[in-house]
Amino acid sequence: MKSTDINISTRLGFSFGTLILIMCIIAGIGIRSLLRASEATGEIVGDRQVKVTLATATADQVNISAQNLRNAILARNQQELNLYLDHLEKNTATVGTLLARIEKTINT
Repeated sequence: MKSTDINISTRLGFSFGTLILIMCIIAGIGIRSLLRASEATGEIVGDRQVKVTLATATADQVNISAQNLRNAILARNQQELNLYLDHLEKNTATVGTLLARIEKTINT
């Protein structure tokens, strides 16, 4: 049986069905890829961004602590020295809290 022996409407129907099948396969692959991308985005937003935010806040507090220590060293009188040392103690406590939060988020 040759392809020329088949009715034109049958050939067109078969070709159209084949194209629909190929489009469905491509759509399935696309949906699967989107689901993978969604999972990766969820991991970035839910896990990694939190760690980056905490690390940035910790770095900022360490910088503030360094500034307070520098100011305490350069203090002109005992009152300024005590003020900067008090700020340094508060920042040290904040850094400790942030580091504890970072440790809780580390999974490896």
